[in-house]
Amino acid sequence: MCRSLPSSQQHREDLHQVLKGLISSKKRISHLIMITTVTLSAGLYRTGFASLFPFLQAEFEVSRAVIGMYTSLLYLVSACLSVFTGWIADRIGAKKGMLIGIGSIGVLLAVHALAPSFALVLALAAVCGVGFSIVSPAAAKGVARWFSPSERGTPMGIMSTGWALGGVIGAGSLPVLAGLFGWRTAAVAAGALILTAAGIIHHFYHRPSDSDEESAPADGQHSSLPALDSLREDFLRLVADRRMLLLCFLGLIFGGIGGSVASHFTLFLHLDHGFTEEFAGLSFALLQVGSVLGRPGWGLVSEKLLAGSRRKGFLLLSTGIALVAMSFGLSFRLFPQASTLLLVMMGFLAGATARGYPGILYAAVSEQAGKERSGISMGFCLIFVRLGITLAPPAFGYLADVTGTYELSWLVAGLLVLAGGFIAYRNGRPEPPAKA
Repeated sequence: MCRSLPSSQQHREDLHQVLKGLISSKKRISHLIMITTVTLSAGLYRTGFASLFPFLQAEFEVSRAVIGMYTSLLYLVSACLSVFTGWIADRIGAKKGMLIGIGSIGVLLAVHALAPSFALVLALAAVCGVGFSIVSPAAAKGVARWFSPSERGTPMGIMSTGWALGGVIGAGSLPVLAGLFGWRTAAVAAGALILTAAGIIHHFYHRPSDSDEESAPADGQHSSLPALDSLREDFLRLVADRRMLLLCFLGLIFGGIGGSVASHFTLFLHLDHGFTEEFAGLSFALLQVGSVLGRPGWGLVSEKLLAGSRRKGFLLLSTGIALVAMSFGLSFRLFPQASTLLLVMMGFLAGATARGYPGILYAAVSEQAGKERSGISMGFCLIFVRLGITLAPPAFGYLADVTGTYELSWLVAGLLVLAGGFIAYRNGRPEPPAKA
């Protein structure tokens, strides 16, 4: 009997550990869903309100160039503040950062309904850019808090899909609502929905307890960034971190190809291959589906198939993007009678690769900086990603205008991405072996 007591006690301890692990897993999943709701809300605002531009143009009688200033102001303010708001997210925590982000967006979006002129709408765009800029850093910090580095790529990808899903919901519903009740009512409804998401975060989100984090290894092992310091010191350390700059370089490359695909894919199908605008639009929808699946998918590939190697994951992703881009560039030569199904499937692959990078990229950034600095590191990386999104599409289109087709644009883009992936692989520091 005496010998059975230690065994029984061990069984109870094992059962306790299993139950604690199950509870912790459920907490992580539920909090990942809430974090994704935050990015979904921001995506609902970004794309959903843009889908209302025809209604605003008709009411305020402004030009297309003036209407376009709304998005430009939003991104300009967001880009200028991304490092600062990322640093703020590190200081105040993921929950407060997410609440400030979508809470301010929800209120300001509803205030749009009171605007008597488009000048005030543009002013509101600039103010919204402040809250908009903190959403991604705060959400990334939340993921870094709840998930260990070895499993972070997939959750980061899932978190980033919220932007795309929110855009689909907003663009699909707000114009219908505006057609029935006016764009002002649609703006108020969207603002109320976003504030509901903020209420959910306020009541149910909390940072992980020690027991939730005890199984997650410390994630600053690559980092040259120790404890929190001033904004200037944090920023200078980021600039001095060679591997962080390498990741930002990849962000510039990936942002450029992702923005170019989003801007020119439908024109490529319509102008180069003669498909109708409607068919090109439907193909773009499938490209978006590929993007939604690719974002968590590349994190999963890196963690499960490549033993957590981000370097190999980046090289594989870059190779995939290059193959798809070059196939588009050589489509007339390789597939002179290209079938509709083939081009549609290639569009899906373009979404899964060229727009599937956020999960693995943002996971690598947060791993490099450590979870205490995941906010400012995310903001720093976003400067380069958004710079690529801004600069590459016009250059991509310029090459097409000069040559008359998109052939050279696709080939140059594919070669640049492949070169970028190879440079990152050769110059990136090898990851340390996984701990037992």
